[in-house]
This record gives sequence, structure tokens and C-alpha cells, in this order.
Amino acid sequence: MSVQTVAIEARPETVELLQRQAMARNLSLDDYLWQLVQTEVAYKREVSDEHYAAECAKFDPQYEKALAEEGMAQELQQWPEY
Repeated sequence: MSVQTVAIEARPETVELLQRQAMARNLSLDDYLWQLVQTEVAYKREVSDEHYAAECAKFDPQYEKALAEEGMAQELQQWPEY
């Protein structure tokens, strides 16, 4: 099994909130760090999904179709018959 190193940059407000919660619930350092990682990964994924959706909204389907089909007639003539 290979080992990968991943750097996670935690938002300060998340760190502070989870520290207070960990102290109130008497969590171990391992539990606290695990919760911090889970929270930040979920946040990064949410941000990525929102960014992806925003970029997809910029597409013009008719333009994309025309661009994809551009030159298709010449290419089809070059392909051998099956």
C-alpha cells in the first residue's frame, strides 16, 4: 500500500470552533484532528462543486455543439468504411 501526503489548509474560524467543541466534549487530540480534516475536506469539496457548477453555467450549448461539429463532414469522409 502506498502512502500519500496531503496538505490541508484549515480556515481559522473552523479551527477555533472545533477547538471549543473539542474542549467542551473532552475530545482527544486525534479525534479533534480527525474532525478538523473531515470538516475541511467537506468544505473544499463544496467549494469545488460550486466552482464547477458556476463554470458549467457559462457554457452556451448551441455554441459548444457547433464547435464540436466543426469540420466533422471532412473527418467523416476520411474515415474508412466498416
